[in-house]
Amino acid sequence: MKRIFVVAAMLLRNEQVLLARRGPAQSMPGQWEFPGGKVEAGEEPEAALARELLEELALRIGPPVFFAEVIHCYPAFELRLRAYLVREWEGEPVLHEHAALAWVPPAELLSYGLTAADVPLARKLITFRENPST
Repeated sequence: MKRIFVVAAMLLRNEQVLLARRGPAQSMPGQWEFPGGKVEAGEEPEAALARELLEELALRIGPPVFFAEVIHCYPAFELRLRAYLVREWEGEPVLHEHAALAWVPPAELLSYGLTAADVPLARKLITFRENPST
């Protein structure tokens, strides 16, 4: 089975997190996700995250903080998804590849049609935001 390593950002602002809706030309069109993308061969995950957010959203991020990692098996491939909390960046998100963006309170994340790999990350973020000391 093909394995893909991707990174995602949980951009946090004013008690909300940024979600991006996948565009019609992307796989899983119409589903919501934490923005990010594939880690290229020889690339550090944090560098991939910075590159992807600059390419996809025109954001220059500050230092990301590791949050969680999940492995999800889709029918055609295995996805390893490493998520980071990002609290500092320059600029405002601009749509390039995605169909829409939304700032969402963590408690409402599961009401969006998230990709299957993003659901456990959303659940963990909800728990984390409700109990930040854990």
